[in-house]
Amino acid sequence: MKKRVALILMAVNMIAGAATGCTKNDKKPVSDSNPTISAAGSDTAGDVSFASSDVQEVECKPVLEIGNVTGKAGEKVAVDVTLSGAKWNWSFCGIHFSYPDVLKPTIDADTGNIDCVEGEAVADMSDFLAVNWFEDRIPELADNNLNSIFFCTMATDDVGNDGLVATFEFEIPADAQSGTVYDLEFFFREGDMFINREQDTAMQEYAFANWKHGSITVE
Repeated sequence: MKKRVALILMAVNMIAGAATGCTKNDKKPVSDSNPTISAAGSDTAGDVSFASSDVQEVECKPVLEIGNVTGKAGEKVAVDVTLSGAKWNWSFCGIHFSYPDVLKPTIDADTGNIDCVEGEAVADMSDFLAVNWFEDRIPELADNNLNSIFFCTMATDDVGNDGLVATFEFEIPADAQSGTVYDLEFFFREGDMFINREQDTAMQEYAFANWKHGSITVE
């Protein structure tokens, strides 16, 4: 499982750079077919800051967002991860988000990977993988009773779309009290990426600085 993740991460080195910057595509291109973790409840976990001048220079402004949902104790709820601001202008991502370890994500019994539904944002990508990153979780996660999911996808051209990236399913504890809020938060680990063919680091920094965390609230 981890070997496959490594292969996908290595593949980004094969994405050729043709120009700098990030221009808006009106038509869909043809495809070749030191972590920062806070305790659950913080709205700043994993945020990456950079100069305001850099923000002004970014033409593509990708925003990753985890949905806010509600559910009853013992129920399974579906949580969407969506993307806006980068329609057909990205080709690779590798992203982490944390969740309280009392939640149980749905696992594919055959592969052991996260069982999720891929959306239109990654429909033209060559591969999509989501794994439950808990066996060797870093101290910042363990100390705050958090596990994490890592998802990645890639293509050799900028065919990444806006819209739904993937839907993940979590089971709420049967003894959860009404009103309990479980935070779902993006965070940065060295090596995480969100890039286009040009490997536009300003666009990547914007994505990591402006992502929006989500939550599951018990009814």
